[in-house]
Amino acid sequence: MIARANVRVETHALHVASPHAHDRGQFTFVEQGACSLEAGGRVWAVPAGKLYWIPAGVIHAAVPRGPVRGWLAVVPQALVSHLPDDVCVLKASPLLLAALERMRSLAPEDALIVPLTEIVALEIASIGPDAPGLTLPHASKMRDWALRFLASPNARAGIDEAAAAAAMSRRSFTRHFEQEVGLSFAQWKRAAIVHYAIARLAEGRSVGDIADEVGYENASAFIAMFKACCGSSPRAFQKSQELRQH
Repeated sequence: MIARANVRVETHALHVASPHAHDRGQFTFVEQGACSLEAGGRVWAVPAGKLYWIPAGVIHAAVPRGPVRGWLAVVPQALVSHLPDDVCVLKASPLLLAALERMRSLAPEDALIVPLTEIVALEIASIGPDAPGLTLPHASKMRDWALRFLASPNARAGIDEAAAAAAMSRRSFTRHFEQEVGLSFAQWKRAAIVHYAIARLAEGRSVGDIADEVGYENASAFIAMFKACCGSSPRAFQKSQELRQH
């Protein structure tokens, strides 16, 4: 049984947060918009309808992509022994949200706090992480290039260009990049473009404009790539976001 303690839930507009850590674990639910989360050498695009968990003491940064609203639940250390040890992005299942929302209405000493936290832990274990996050290279020059690419991706960018930016030979860059991120250059590039596109779609940008912005010659090729990576078309994703605004 987990020891009894308080959980605090707040509703607010999410703002840019430079790298920092908390002394207690924290859930953040994105109600509207999208944000980019960075922690532990990985980045996630977190659109509306997703929830992310940051354990106590983990350095992280969150950057809203346009106007973003959400709420957070701060969980004291006494309650987190059954919660994940690592940062994770989660599908916000009805049960998970209901348990956290119920906590919101309870006083710190309420006996329901403990079983509700156990429900949260069991539901997280059942649904599992939604996405593993996009791994960044460790080496400083490769990381600098990767962060610049994430901020302004271009499908036409080639490995020679990236290697030159990192002051490395093509062969050395290819070997070290794949070792550090666990993906080929082409796979990582596509994932980075999707990361960027999710934020733009959440902002209401048109699919055609986004395809052009990230360097695709036609929207059809971009749509096919996005669907292969995400399992749904960009427009279907955008419609799901629009429904959450009402």
